[in-house]
Formats: sequence, structure tokens, C-alpha cells
Amino acid sequence: MSYTPSQLERLILKFLELDTNRDEVVDRRELKHAWLNDGITEDEVSHWLDKYDLNGDGNITLDEFCHALGLKCEEMRIERYERQRERDGFAKVLNPDVSIIASTMSLDKQVDITNKFVELLKETSGRPEDLNEVAKNLKDYLDKQYGRVWQTVLVAGSYWMKFSHEPFMSLQFKCGPHICLVWRTPCIERDSFN
Repeated sequence: MSYTPSQLERLILKFLELDTNRDEVVDRRELKHAWLNDGITEDEVSHWLDKYDLNGDGNITLDEFCHALGLKCEEMRIERYERQRERDGFAKVLNPDVSIIASTMSLDKQVDITNKFVELLKETSGRPEDLNEVAKNLKDYLDKQYGRVWQTVLVAGSYWMKFSHEPFMSLQFKCGPHICLVWRTPCIERDSFN
């Protein structure tokens, strides 16, 4: 079964939520607790175990979950850590000149990416043709910092778009008159050789 990015992100967040003791394992007790308290049906519990408990031991490890969905475990660990920092009140602070239009990525990543954009913008003379260099340099930074393959788009005015992206790797924001859209698409090379 294939999931839309938003469905996949909700599924990942549900796994992280179910792992109440943060040991990277969702066990029967945690699933039963969700069944009793969160409105998850017994059929859904069975479905989760059938689909994600790859070795049949009654537990779903983060490794099994990520493997079943084609995700990178280390990226999910980083995502969990950054979201926990947000909940604990230790997230980075967004530049006041930036407003987020849409994103599901952690606030730490949003701040890092928007700060890099502001830095790159300041390095230009302000001419519209300089924005091509900003887009290129931002893409290069994102590919290096967060793995390949990122798309970067700078627009002026209204836009409509529909795109696919990897979980928690999409950001749309405004800084002054500039609207910046970035997202990471799956890369066969990265998925095959890392």
C-alpha cells in the first residue's frame, strides 16, 4: 500500500506517540493502551502487528517500522528528538522577518533553512536576477545538510502547487516580498546506496 505524504507523516507520528517509554519499540502493552484509551480498534492493533512486526515477536521496533515503510531510521530518530525539544520548550526561534506558510517539518529545521535563506539573500545585491543564485545555493546547502534531492522554488505573488515529498521534508515560507518553497523528493541513488 502506498501512502500520501500527509498519511505517512501521520502514521510516523502515531508510531512515535505510541512509543510512550521512548525505547524505539511499540509493544503489545503500548498498543493495548492505545486500543483502550485512544480509540484504536483491536483490528487496527492486529493490522499494525501484522504489517510492521517483521520478526513476529509481538513488538514493532523503530527499525522494523522504518524498514516496512522505506524510511531512514536515523532521520526518524532526529525527527523524534527535534519534536521532543519543541515540546520541552527548547526549540530554536524563527526569524521575525519570516512567516511560515506551510510545513510539517520540525521547528529546528524550519529555523535552520529560513536562516540560511536570509543569509543567502543578504549576500545578493537585491536584483531580481540574483534570486536564481539564492535558489541554487539554498538547494546546494539543503542537499549537503539534509541529504539529496531537494527542490527549491522562489516565487513572487500567488502560486498553487501539488507535489510529493519525503516525510517532514517540506517547507513554504515568506520573507519580505519573497516566497520560498523547498521540499525533498525521494532519490533512488540515496535510497539504493546509503
